[in-house]
Amino acid sequence: MTLTPRAIIGWILASVWLLALDAWAVAQPALLSFGRLGLFVHDNTHHALAMAWAAADALGPDGAFDHAAWAAAREAFAGHVVED
Repeated sequence: MTLTPRAIIGWILASVWLLALDAWAVAQPALLSFGRLGLFVHDNTHHALAMAWAAADALGPDGAFDHAAWAAAREAFAGHVVED
């Protein structure tokens, strides 16, 4: 498969836009973005479920959200690999 310069530029621009949007979402204290669409990834269903479980685990019994635990979980999500 050969990528054209136009396709490469489009991919780069989309990546920059998604990174900016993700940075904005992370900065919103009352917003939690996760899952296939929320993190802009093409993960398998079990990866999306793992994200949901990590989000639930970061929620304390008093309703407080552990942002550090969620940040660590997001770093772990970077290692997800799509499986066919």
